[in-house]
Amino acid sequence: MRSAIVTLVALGTLALGLSMPAPGNARGDDADASGGGASTGGASAGHVGRLDVALAPAEITVGDRVEARITLVWMGQEPAAEPRFPAWRETWGDAEVLAVGEVDALTDQTARRIYRQTLTLTAFDTGEIRLPRISVAVPLQAETVEITHGGEQRFEVKSVLPAEPGEGGAAPEPLEARDAAPPVPLPAGARFPAAAGGLGALCLLMAWLLRRRLALGGAANTEPAVLEPLAELLQRLRRLDPEAGEPAHTGLSFGLRGFLSRSLAFPALESTTSEIQRRLRQTPVPPAVAQEAVRLLRDCDQVKFAGARVGSAQTSSRLAETGELAHEIDRRLRPPEPVVETAG
Repeated sequence: MRSAIVTLVALGTLALGLSMPAPGNARGDDADASGGGASTGGASAGHVGRLDVALAPAEITVGDRVEARITLVWMGQEPAAEPRFPAWRETWGDAEVLAVGEVDALTDQTARRIYRQTLTLTAFDTGEIRLPRISVAVPLQAETVEITHGGEQRFEVKSVLPAEPGEGGAAPEPLEARDAAPPVPLPAGARFPAAAGGLGALCLLMAWLLRRRLALGGAANTEPAVLEPLAELLQRLRRLDPEAGEPAHTGLSFGLRGFLSRSLAFPALESTTSEIQRRLRQTPVPPAVAQEAVRLLRDCDQVKFAGARVGSAQTSSRLAETGELAHEIDRRLRPPEPVVETAG
């Protein structure tokens, strides 16, 4: 009888222990509900989200484009409104933002809400391009949860120019030391006096002809008239052949830079495209018109430096766009014509 009672007490204690949750398992469940590396500021236990950033490709040359895909995976309660992605400007860290896509919302097979936005980036500085951490705000009924990406993103930009000797870890070959050879006099030769005399006579003849032309007034009004910046650019564009891809884009870039230099009084011919973009912000040119000028210059850079191939139709279209853009800038910069009032 006594052994039966002891057996019943042991079985009851064992059943009670199995029915209570282990402390270690409780902590593990809380860790799983925290969002797995994503920071959820102010979120309660039912708010779980993860923010991912993917870059493709991870290595480009100067001026190429990188696609940045930002994905928010939300596993909590239904948001009160659409999540607020960052308000993108012209740059993200060291990269330039070329295009910002719409935020696409979808639901996967596990009923998770997925919000995705795609950005197009580029960079014109070689080396490692760093992208700072970003956050997405998820508005709920009682609070707003902020999901932050866990790490800094980066991609590599390589130059399209060949490496200098000694770069890339290879030491340059040492030059062999040689003794200087003694100077050797060169014989003048029997033909030198005759050649010198003939050249002198030719110079005298040219001087006489020039003097006679000036005396007869033939040199009057022979200097070409200086064209206005717009007329000079349009004349240069008409001379370009759309069939010649790279030479046509080189001439387009040179002509547009010269027009901006003369019209806005800054050295656009000696400036990079990014420097021209910064200088245009300080001019009376509207931002939309300035952005169009920068886009045309970068399209030309893609053909000149990155070797992008374009057809004659696209080249003709860019030449026409350049002419229309120059007309718009010239119109904006010209003072308004005075209004002449007529007697009624």
